[in-house]
Amino acid sequence: MGAKPSYRELEERLQAVEEHGRYLRVIIDNTTDLISQHDPRGVLIYASPAAFDLTGYRPEEPVGRSAYDFIHADDIGNVRRSHRQIQKASVVTSVIYRFRHKRGHFVWLDWNQIENYIRDHSAAEFSHSLCAECAKRHYPELDLDSEK
Repeated sequence: MGAKPSYRELEERLQAVEEHGRYLRVIIDNTTDLISQHDPRGVLIYASPAAFDLTGYRPEEPVGRSAYDFIHADDIGNVRRSHRQIQKASVVTSVIYRFRHKRGHFVWLDWNQIENYIRDHSAAEFSHSLCAECAKRHYPELDLDSEK
């Protein structure tokens, strides 16, 4: 084993982590994509500011509620299957589903579940949703229409 880091080295590492965290916060707070974090049961822990523009909910409003409370009944099965697949195999997956907007109508979201990959390759944990139109614009190589 190598020598233990000095107090100064630990302080420098901590400062670098904090600086990186501030950098990520700026990105999360300013993206137009919805970034959310859920517990293993699907209960919302965090939603980025983009939640309001996409869903009509202020980011803190759905915290503590199950994401399944907002998903269209016809889409819950696909979302649950995707969720189980992620938990069992830690695979990157995507599912398109309808999310109930605060005003009562449904909006299409594309859940690109990448948190397991990110967790395994960094210190961050989050999941990322974006609307179908954004997904087509950002990921033109994906055939999203075939999954509807």
